[in-house]
Amino acid sequence: MSARLAAALATTMLAAAALSGCVLLPPQQTIPTAHLADGDELAEYWDDVPEEVQGDASIVMTFTDVPAADDEAAWEALTTLEMEAGVALVDAGVGYLDGNGSDGVVYDVFFYGLDHEAMWDVVEPIYADAPIAWSSVTMWDSFEATEPAVELVR
Repeated sequence: MSARLAAALATTMLAAAALSGCVLLPPQQTIPTAHLADGDELAEYWDDVPEEVQGDASIVMTFTDVPAADDEAAWEALTTLEMEAGVALVDAGVGYLDGNGSDGVVYDVFFYGLDHEAMWDVVEPIYADAPIAWSSVTMWDSFEATEPAVELVR
């Protein structure tokens, strides 16, 4: 692909993201240094999620006290907690971290796995003393569910 075509494609993608309401947050300057139990780097985390922990139960943690886009320490703390929770879920054999999303007002973290209650038993203590408290947690039994199984609100 030529540099000119790549630049045009990148510009088009950024414009589409802006029009869809996406907010681009600054990239993290530091990547957490923890490792998975089997020694794989966290950068390979999503490529190595074992099939046996993949399920269609889910947890969505919502944070409404979103840090400023330039608050690198707060974003690094959130990212570190996400990765810690993701590794702990895989190690416990009940789930995995799927990712996060934000519109600049609300920040969501997505976990998937076999059983939302078992996943919450792992995730909740990790976030208990987080520098930014979650506002709500929604747990789903399956992808097909039309209503959440559990809703927690602070």
